[in-house]
Amino acid sequence: MPTAWQYKEIWPMLTWEFRPDKRKHPRFHVVPEAIVVLKSHPSTLGKIVDVSLDGLSFRYLHHPERLSHTTVLDVFRVGSGYCLERAAFKTVATEKMDAFTEKFHVQFSGLNRRQKAKLKKFIEDATLYAA
Repeated sequence: MPTAWQYKEIWPMLTWEFRPDKRKHPRFHVVPEAIVVLKSHPSTLGKIVDVSLDGLSFRYLHHPERLSHTTVLDVFRVGSGYCLERAAFKTVATEKMDAFTEKFHVQFSGLNRRQKAKLKKFIEDATLYAA
């Protein structure tokens, strides 16, 4: 049995998947036409993987220089007219998927009432099942 010190040494090497889930709200997988646009220069497009009232995760083509200073995103559902604009976020984790793709995990911060209502509507209309 490893000692507490040994756990302390190996804990940072474990991926986020093995860490306890600290989410307050359940995550839901989304429909294929759900996308996110990061307000970087130039803008970066990503495919949403799952969403909750606290945040979302998405896949995108790896461009670290574009995302380093980005703190605002838009959420769209293609073909529906749905748009959650200028949602502030903070980065929770990133995960390398392959040589070109990365998965980005973000937590919403400071959403106003209108944005929260739009997010709830998005979860009702654009999700498939619990993650």
